[in-house]
Amino acid sequence: AKHGGNRRMRRGVGNGGEKWLCVHRHETAAACAEALRGAGFRIVATVPPPEGDRSDSWHDARAAADAAAVGERNEALAQLATAKLEDVDFGERVALVLGSERLGISAEMALLCDGAATIPLFGLTESLNVSV
Repeated sequence: AKHGGNRRMRRGVGNGGEKWLCVHRHETAAACAEALRGAGFRIVATVPPPEGDRSDSWHDARAAADAAAVGERNEALAQLATAKLEDVDFGERVALVLGSERLGISAEMALLCDGAATIPLFGLTESLNVSV
């Protein structure tokens, strides 16, 4: 585990947010999921809203270029029960999995998740940035 304040951790962490985090790195998605479950967490993937609830966007065109990776991920996510974020029970320990803007989470990680949640996007918003 790497702890906040480590200069090497500052790359990619903005505004001193690393001071408030305890970052754990894992070699594989499976190792990450095993550690989270061992600590009592339920693992929930974040996914885009259903196609009917969002407009076509440049994200769709970019993802089409990576169709194989997206297809594998979508097959894995199709097996998960999906809820709105506000319906997730945060009274229990929950680890949210957030993916990249272009491809979302990996198929490997999607297969390890216990469920999925959508984050509502309003107006012209097509994606959200992750921050501390």
